[in-house]
Amino acid sequence: MKFSVLAPGALMEGGSGVPRIALLFLTKGEMHHEQTWKAWFDVAGYVLPRAAVLEKCSQGLSGVEDVRAMCGTLDSASSGGSDVIAAQMLFSIYIHAPPSFGGYVPESLWAPYRIYDQIQTRWGDHSLTAATKALLKSAIANPLNQRFVLISESDIPLYDPLTFYMQLMSEEKSRVNACSGGRSDMPWRWSDRMKTEHMNATHWRKSSQWFALQRKHAEIVVNDEEVEDSFKKYCNMAFDPDLNRIRDCISDEHYIPVLMAVHGLENEMDCSSWGISALDWSRGGAHPKSYADPQEITPQLIYSLRGGAEKAEAAEKAQISAQKTVLAV
Repeated sequence: MKFSVLAPGALMEGGSGVPRIALLFLTKGEMHHEQTWKAWFDVAGYVLPRAAVLEKCSQGLSGVEDVRAMCGTLDSASSGGSDVIAAQMLFSIYIHAPPSFGGYVPESLWAPYRIYDQIQTRWGDHSLTAATKALLKSAIANPLNQRFVLISESDIPLYDPLTFYMQLMSEEKSRVNACSGGRSDMPWRWSDRMKTEHMNATHWRKSSQWFALQRKHAEIVVNDEEVEDSFKKYCNMAFDPDLNRIRDCISDEHYIPVLMAVHGLENEMDCSSWGISALDWSRGGAHPKSYADPQEITPQLIYSLRGGAEKAEAAEKAQISAQKTVLAV
């Protein structure tokens, strides 16, 4: 396996055309695992897609020293810098925290990345969908962002940044289950009051709140008004006079897959995956298992969350394939 090694920070200015993955953090405020993420982004600062480097810097160049001379280096982007996020070019970061949250301390890794459009959110309420759309609107403004991944303040990455990046960038479908699933779609959450000019009960779908969207699908979400207006009015955890009971319509589990179905894009969705997060629902209830005890976080746990032996070979092949498509910088 052949790598070209450049000085830390090389190609930072010349690499402005590198496609990015937008990481959208939908949070209650405080961000967990800052040191884990800092180490992860630090690693991301030393790799670039080979094709992007060659396109920007290698025309007519004979070796690494010529690339260095042409592209130059920046003093920032070295290991241990104060902003390892700004020092890498694979990921863009956007954080939504409700307005009731006071903010991050200036020296926090996350301080520069909180979006201005802030919505007071509540579990089971459409406000979570509105906050998700606010994140997408902020991220879609950067044309380099080609994938959009929704995650929470509690998440940690299960793979190195290189493998994660190359896997998502190679996928041609969004990780949203917009395919009809019968009772798994929870059709009892639908109400005929939700009908619009283009949406009806046949479009009802359910998917994980945590998604990975292709840019064209993210643009559909950002530009939609018709379907969201209906969800905002009629899909909430509230008393339904027609049913004479509380109707548990969870907007963020239905809105995006329904919208994709309304647009007839089921064949552009990866309906075999359940979003982007590895979750343990074995205990039942409205929330997955949380790993609050540090003693639980072991290599064996990470291995099992990756899929265990069943997916180990595929993961190894993905890592090897990813390494062949980058330059170490």
